[in-house]
Amino acid sequence: MNIIEIYRDGIKCSYSFIISIFSFVILFSFVKFKREKNELIQIEDENLRHHSDFKMTICIRQDLGMGRGKVASQCGHAVLGAYKKAIKRHPKMVEAWERSGQAKVVLKVSFKELLESERRAKEKNITSCLIKDAGRTQIAAGEYTAIAIGPGPSELIDEITGEYKLL
Repeated sequence: MNIIEIYRDGIKCSYSFIISIFSFVILFSFVKFKREKNELIQIEDENLRHHSDFKMTICIRQDLGMGRGKVASQCGHAVLGAYKKAIKRHPKMVEAWERSGQAKVVLKVSFKELLESERRAKEKNITSCLIKDAGRTQIAAGEYTAIAIGPGPSELIDEITGEYKLL
């Protein structure tokens, strides 16, 4: 064996070692993620036993002067966004909401209340989807217009949005 062969063998060993370490890290991360996800689902299942009423609320800003069609569009964006998030994060919650009739309540809020609702939803680990307008029609680009909160237990959602008026 000459020096070049030893050098090549050393590089091969180094690559093999690095690939082994990298594979171990990925496998460990996957197992940890899977365990945490299973623990969250188990907690979610236990919490669902204590609730029988589920809903989603949609909060619409009233200070923007949106037309009825624009309001309907923003509600649709918010509901679809929240549903997509919830189906990934809380599938059992979505199933319970669907079984209970998919209740949705539309409320009117100010800009401050819209942001406060998002903050409270995050604190309570309730799915939410805050909508920022693209600015193609009535509203300036980047303006927050709506938020959907839920689906989730009605009692928890009422703690977030219970003080707001119906649209």
